[in-house]
Amino acid sequence: HMIGCEQVVYTDEDKARIKKDKAAREAAKMRAKKGQALTKGRKKGTKNQVGDKKPNETASFRAFNTLFSKAMNGIRRLLTDIKLTHLVADSAYSSLDYLSVAQSYKCFLISVLKNTAALFAIAPKIEGKKGRPRKYGKQYDLKNLPLTYLKKTNILDNCKEEIFQFQAYSKTIGGLLLNIVVIKMTNLNTN
Repeated sequence: HMIGCEQVVYTDEDKARIKKDKAAREAAKMRAKKGQALTKGRKKGTKNQVGDKKPNETASFRAFNTLFSKAMNGIRRLLTDIKLTHLVADSAYSSLDYLSVAQSYKCFLISVLKNTAALFAIAPKIEGKKGRPRKYGKQYDLKNLPLTYLKKTNILDNCKEEIFQFQAYSKTIGGLLLNIVVIKMTNLNTN
């Protein structure tokens, strides 16, 4: 049954940010049509950003944060014997901001990554090299994963299901080591 409900409320700042983002996307489409590219590098006069990154302040994040904290506090108060350890969410919530909210309540976030997510292998350690060691290795091609990651294969009704599992980094999720499960379905009945 339902634990809570929270409405997403857009402030004037949210509306202005959305309008600005939409205009930037339209400008990018126009540049792409004309074959023009943005200049590379940082604009002149911009400074290095120092300090902690501000958390996501979108209307959706504020509503999620409020609802999740109300739900977790209510469950902990009413159901003291139950320990909630996992939060399941869709791909809209697979970012570092939502992950940090889940971790603040000692929960693991189980989420679908967007199909454009870039996953990187753990870089091999090189002995004797000076400087900071590399963190990111080669990028995974999710359509051609090595069979060493294959955990299980099922064949049901002319459909082959392969389950791969491995650890990888994603630069968009703060460089955290993620446990990735890929389910690959193949139709065996190709005419």
